[in-house]
Amino acid sequence: MVEGLDVDPFTENIYWTEVTRGTVVVGHKNHNGDYERLVLARDLHSPKGITIASEFGKMFIVEGRISHVISVWHMDGGHRKELVHVYGTVSGMAYDGKHLYFSDSLRSTIERIKVGENRTVLRSHLGTLVAMDISSGSVFWLTQ
Repeated sequence: MVEGLDVDPFTENIYWTEVTRGTVVVGHKNHNGDYERLVLARDLHSPKGITIASEFGKMFIVEGRISHVISVWHMDGGHRKELVHVYGTVSGMAYDGKHLYFSDSLRSTIERIKVGENRTVLRSHLGTLVAMDISSGSVFWLTQ
């Protein structure tokens, strides 16, 4: 079952997580214009969300059932590095080149982390967060 999906706007590759198979997959166009499936990572623990930041050569993946771990990877599926443990439910992620922003629908917060450093709660008591994104330095979110 697919849980997370994102598109690389530069290559038009489609990236997704398959929670039941524990994989991260990329669909890339072949010379005929058809998409081919390539598994980038295996044996993940319930991969949920994925955010592609191809202009920075990074992808961010959420794993876990009860609590979540957000990791940063190279675009080829290598060099995994755990960034943060979230004792809630990550419902959205966005990256601006410096900070990873994520929403926690269980704790009703939006947080950010400088990749590899400081974790900061930006907003709290927001209700049930279902999605978020960042554009031009502003954070946008949806609640139920």
